[in-house]
Amino acid sequence: MLLEKAIGVFREHERYDELGCAFAVLSFAHIEAERYSETLKAASEALCYTDPKKNERVHYSALHNFICAAIRSTDLEALGAAWPKIREARRLIRRHRRSLPKLKLYWVEGLLLHKLHLTKRAEQLYEKARKGFVELDAVYEIALVDLSLSTLYCVEGRWDELERLSRETLERFTALSHTDSETIAALELWVRSTEAHTLTPLVAIAIRDTVIRRTAAHRGVP
Repeated sequence: MLLEKAIGVFREHERYDELGCAFAVLSFAHIEAERYSETLKAASEALCYTDPKKNERVHYSALHNFICAAIRSTDLEALGAAWPKIREARRLIRRHRRSLPKLKLYWVEGLLLHKLHLTKRAEQLYEKARKGFVELDAVYEIALVDLSLSTLYCVEGRWDELERLSRETLERFTALSHTDSETIAALELWVRSTEAHTLTPLVAIAIRDTVIRRTAAHRGVP
């Protein structure tokens, strides 16, 4: 793999800034391929070699990838290690006025709490993120939060709320000129599943992961 060869060259020549960036990119490639243990290793390396004062964006990206991989993995040690990463991410985000990264962090923290079965607090963070995304008209992000809420609502039998969320999100996406057919198909499955009261957390997560993948492909960025 070309990226891994570059990592070897950067390490050999002690070019640590480039090494950290390469590991951050590698961590994103691994998480896209659902290789979560490899993501954790690459993100950890990136965090070792990146200085948040010199390259805050790359350092934050590595934090984000580590946290998301920990949430999706079955590694309990990594899940515990995600908490200090959340705190560090908060410190970095606090310096900026831009609200979108802050709102995304609320969502990610909600995912972590949800994984730990702290569902009430997770729902509060999902709702906090969602309110901000709606104000920004951030269509993709609203969908991700709504699908995360779906994994709570279907277990609790809150089908009326689920149907409303799924229909509203599908309407937002169909109104966009650039939505791809895979995303629409996934959201239509969501609507049908909620209307039939057959949605399960696993199906909701699979649909959410499709939207995440297609969002990254559309925007061309992690």
